[in-house]
Amino acid sequence: MKNFRIDVILDEERRSASTVGVKAIVRIASLSVGSLLLAGAAAFGWDVISLKSEADGLRREWESIKGVVDMSAKVSAEKKRNEEIFSEFEGWRKSRMLWHKHLADLQRVVPTRTMSLTKYEVVGRLGVSRKKTTELTFSSVFEGIVRDPSPKRALERFTVILKKAVGFKDKVASAEVVYSKKHPKGGNYRSFQIQASYRPRTFN
Repeated sequence: MKNFRIDVILDEERRSASTVGVKAIVRIASLSVGSLLLAGAAAFGWDVISLKSEADGLRREWESIKGVVDMSAKVSAEKKRNEEIFSEFEGWRKSRMLWHKHLADLQRVVPTRTMSLTKYEVVGRLGVSRKKTTELTFSSVFEGIVRDPSPKRALERFTVILKKAVGFKDKVASAEVVYSKKHPKGGNYRSFQIQASYRPRTFN
């Protein structure tokens, strides 16, 4: 009996049964590495394009709000300047002396029967206290004529009035006689000068 062999694989489909050569392996590996590098380069390029697009978007967004930011900065600076001006005005308001009322109080306490004032001078100074606060201080000079059998005692009484009378005790810190000398009229007439220091008036 004869044996028959039937090939069902076409000639073009036939494959070599020989082992794969080293060159073929190197070629395949080169192609794989090249493909990976190409894919990596493509991904890197896409990331660069994405980042550039995002940066352009942020730049456009900044340009759109930059005007608002600049205006906000200007408004903040103007607000701060106005607050400083208002604070300064408020400080002056708190530290001011109501001189018309103070002069009326002075007129009320001067013993006109024995004393007449010929001069009243006030000097104001702006300074900084030990607590580093801005303050306004006043000093005054009283000059006049006293006619009293005991002029020294009369002047001492007047300095006490300046420190303790209503309208003065919360304002005047000290008062003292600078001099008392004979007046050209003679007799019980004496010329005098009294200096007074007012309590500091803070701006804060």
